[in-house]
Amino acid sequence: MPKISQKNYPVVFNIIQQMNRKGISIDELSVLSGIIRDDLRGILENKKVIGPYEIACLAATLGVDADALFQEPENC
Repeated sequence: MPKISQKNYPVVFNIIQQMNRKGISIDELSVLSGIIRDDLRGILENKKVIGPYEIACLAATLGVDADALFQEPENC
């Protein structure tokens, strides 16, 4: 069975990159996206599998297309 980090990759990596680019903290992203902070923290720390609802909410909040979150990072 794949680890959570394998299931979440590259979506979580790309979310974190977008957060860093925009200077948004986990607390801010939680409020803006409507995702409970502890759930969001679990996702970003690969302790919880990210689902379609969270992907859609986070993509919209970060101002990116959901498909962009699935793109392989260029520096890998």
